[in-house]
Amino acid sequence: MKSCKIAVASTFSPRFLSVLAEAARLAKGFEGSLHIIHAAEQTAEKETRFREGFATVGLPENTPVFWVNASTPMEAILSAVEHQGIEILIAGALEREPEHRNFTGNVARNLLLKCHCDLVLLTRPEKTSLSVARIALAIDLMDPDLEWLGRALTIAHREGQPLLNVFSIVTPFDKLRDNVTSDSPADLEARMEAMVKEAGGYKGEIDYRVIISNTGFNACEVIQALEPNLLLARRSKGAHDELSLPTHMDWLPQVIPANAMIFAVKQ
Repeated sequence: MKSCKIAVASTFSPRFLSVLAEAARLAKGFEGSLHIIHAAEQTAEKETRFREGFATVGLPENTPVFWVNASTPMEAILSAVEHQGIEILIAGALEREPEHRNFTGNVARNLLLKCHCDLVLLTRPEKTSLSVARIALAIDLMDPDLEWLGRALTIAHREGQPLLNVFSIVTPFDKLRDNVTSDSPADLEARMEAMVKEAGGYKGEIDYRVIISNTGFNACEVIQALEPNLLLARRSKGAHDELSLPTHMDWLPQVIPANAMIFAVKQ
């Protein structure tokens, strides 16, 4: 994967150092340059806190910080992404530590709907590196995209080829459509397997599953039960550059089951 410009939206929350550490690891993995977006004015005290944080997580002392003032933190982040040409944005996914379910925080919710670059949303960032044992990968059988799928498989390979749970969500309405009318779950799994092979294949273990659900939210329960370390999915950009969430995953702005990388792909 080519080098890219990466930024992390950083605040002085209790997870400040954990988010910085995760961002440093991700930037190294993508072989990209890391920048910090801080939605507030620049002060000497904040500069000192950032320098101390950089030293703690092993980032260069001169890591660039974009200080952006705007009416809201969301507007500040979106402005920095646009004007600085950010290709991957990293941010915390939650406003507070959850007990039983990861409710998506307000900033992450708006990023999913409005930010036009690739997103990495962190549910429980860690200061120390953790091995990735399982990745969940969402395939849209109604709108296959082999180029994006190839990018997702590259990330899975980069993470050491963990168990890959490839899934597709199908509702009864979908099964009435021409392209899945006669397909059994086994047929649909075979189609997913063929798509993965055509996109470049995967050297690790793969589990294919079709999630047949009356509502997309039931699929969230299934994904959460898998306990993936990372969820990979795709947003689409329409004719007017509007973003649409992955098919039957409109629950993401409310509930996020795991660390997630949500790509923004132009149609």
